[in-house]
Amino acid sequence: MIENLKTQILLLKLDTQSLGGKVAIGVSQKAKKQKVPVIAVVGDISDDIDEVYDKGISAVMSINRFAMPFSEAKLCSKKDLQLTINTIMKLYTVFNEIK
Repeated sequence: MIENLKTQILLLKLDTQSLGGKVAIGVSQKAKKQKVPVIAVVGDISDDIDEVYDKGISAVMSINRFAMPFSEAKLCSKKDLQLTINTIMKLYTVFNEIK
């Protein structure tokens, strides 16, 4: 169990099915209580994810740079994940500089 998060941001790499699962929601609820934002990084974002925001997820980001069949997307998923994490960290840095 997460009792005391010593971090300023928590990134979860999930598939869309896991996003609403017990582990992701449990971790995000613990993080929310400690005022730690949780960003879920997923392949695709479905239209029905609004409820995860009420359960503690702060943001959901897709690694897909543009729409393509899964057979093509899986070939560049590692690179796209890295680019997405870089983008998130750039935003994090900008907002921390503003504070």
